[in-house]
Amino acid sequence: PFTVHDLRRTGSTLLNELGFNSDWIEKCLAHEDGRSSRGVYNKAEYEVQRRHMMQEWSDAVEAWVEGRKRPVVLMPPMMTVFEPDPAL
Repeated sequence: PFTVHDLRRTGSTLLNELGFNSDWIEKCLAHEDGRSSRGVYNKAEYEVQRRHMMQEWSDAVEAWVEGRKRPVVLMPPMMTVFEPDPAL
């Protein structure tokens, strides 16, 4: 029978196949590294990147439904990884 996890698995698989960063995908799925040294040291949330990735995913699914081809933009040039601190 179909479950919600089927959607999660499909989304994860397709986002990986499209070439998105696996760290962003895992963070969207709320998967944590736990006790690994990587999980202990890497506390990044990838908020800007995840928002972009999910919008690209939404646009790609919409294009597929409408029968259109649409190139996926993995990271647009104007996207900054670090937001400037307005207090500086």
